[in-house]
Amino acid sequence: MGDLIPFRRRKTKKWTRPGDYGKVLPASTWQGKPPRSRRQWLQRWILPVLFVFIFAWTYYSALPEQATAPDASSLRVDPPVTACGAGRSTVCVVDGDTIKIDARSIRIIGIDAPELHPPRCVQEAQQGLAARDKLVTLANQGPFFLTGSGARDEYGRELFNLVRLRADKSVQSLADDLIASGLVRRYESGSRRPWC
Repeated sequence: MGDLIPFRRRKTKKWTRPGDYGKVLPASTWQGKPPRSRRQWLQRWILPVLFVFIFAWTYYSALPEQATAPDASSLRVDPPVTACGAGRSTVCVVDGDTIKIDARSIRIIGIDAPELHPPRCVQEAQQGLAARDKLVTLANQGPFFLTGSGARDEYGRELFNLVRLRADKSVQSLADDLIASGLVRRYESGSRRPWC
C-alpha cells in the first residue's frame, strides 16, 4: 500500500494560563491563519509602490520640455539670422538643430537634424543643408524667444525651445515647424537613428 505519512497539526498558541480562559480569540487564530503584522504588510507593498514611483520619475524626467509662451526671463532674438560662415551676423545657424548667438551654442529641444560637421554620407549632407536653410528661413520670419531651463547637453550646448508669439497670441514652435517640414525628426532621448 505504500508508506503512510503521519498527519501533523499546525502549531498554534496554547491557551494554558488561567487568565487566558474566557477571552475571545482573534479570527486569525481560530481560522488557522497566522496573524499578519504591520511589518509583513509593509514588506508586501513597499517594493511595488517604490517600483511605480521610480518608473514614473524616470519617465517624466526623460520627457523633453514643452514649448511654452515666453516670459520675462526669456531671451529675445531678432533677425537677421544667417547660416554660420555665410555672412556677418551675431546669430547664425550651425545645422538644423543648433544655432549660435554670439559665443553661446544653443541646441533646440525635441528635434534631431542630419549632421553637417561631418556628414556620414552624401544624402545626410544634402538633408542637413536643407534643414539648416529651413531653420534660417523660419528664424528670419520675425523675432523669436529662447524658453526653457538652459540645461546643457553632453557637448556643452544650452538646451532651449525656440518659440514665436503669433498675432493671435498663440505660440509657434520652430521645432514643430521643422518636424512638419520633414527635414528633421522628433527626438526625446536615447540613441539617434542614422540618416544614411
